[in-house]
Amino acid sequence: LVADYTSAEGIQLEPGTHIALVGQNLSTGYWSAVQEGAQQAIADLNETLGYTSKDDKVKLTFEGTDTDGDVETQINTIDAVLSENPDVLCISAIDMDSCKAQIETAQENGIPVVILDSGIAGEDQLSVCATDNVALGAEAAKHMSEAVGGSGKVVIAAHQESAQTSVDRVNGFRNELAASNPDITVETVIYESEEKSIAEQLQEAMTLYPDLEGIFCTNEEMTQTVISALKDIENAPKVIGVDAGKEVQEAVEEGVLYGTVCQNPYGMGYATIVMAAGAAAGVPKSQFVVSGFQWLDSGNMNNEENEKYLYN
Repeated sequence: LVADYTSAEGIQLEPGTHIALVGQNLSTGYWSAVQEGAQQAIADLNETLGYTSKDDKVKLTFEGTDTDGDVETQINTIDAVLSENPDVLCISAIDMDSCKAQIETAQENGIPVVILDSGIAGEDQLSVCATDNVALGAEAAKHMSEAVGGSGKVVIAAHQESAQTSVDRVNGFRNELAASNPDITVETVIYESEEKSIAEQLQEAMTLYPDLEGIFCTNEEMTQTVISALKDIENAPKVIGVDAGKEVQEAVEEGVLYGTVCQNPYGMGYATIVMAAGAAAGVPKSQFVVSGFQWLDSGNMNNEENEKYLYN
């Protein structure tokens, strides 16, 4: 069997199969969209299989943290989920150096593991459903070149130094500029910190580089934070963000945000569950499923074909 990751057709699962997913900050629109996609995939699986009773239906548990960066809570959640012995475990790791002991426990107990959104260092044998984050960073760099006219100083506001998504987006952005736009220089990368807020670090950067032309924000929270910090500043640097919740959409429409590179969280949630169902059913796995992204600005954000990248 070969799985179509946009469809629940053709996967034979035992009645009562339990798929567990542990994500990240469930208070965000992004993770709500991932959950919506995952739940739709479960509904489609049950409809396809003809499972209607509570005991027969394929079950999804969807858990996560309440804030970004809470590695300890996520690890404790995964441990609790594993104690329930699910048939498949799906993880989005907050820290790419975490979760190794949990993966080992799962494998020792014959529980397949699927990674979504954000990877784990050294676990290259696992199936992954995610954005190509290096390519996303490169896409942002191409539009930054347009925004600043091909030259100038820019900074990166990154969400977490130890998250694979952040690392890949920063590297993709830097490498694309170095290869195609050497007249644009990345002066610094500022990260979330307990010592200084992003707003404080951004103010320091703008004081140090008064001719700053652009800011690349590596996720939605960073985008919102930077937009807020710049709201009363005249001739503010051009800002390019990631993802498109309601606040980001409004910023694009108002011209506060030059544009944003949007992931497909609904599609990621759906495809992850299809991958997990395939793992439970013994379908030969695909090593990496790319859920895609799209550049959105005031010129195309409201196009019908881009609706799947938007969420509240």
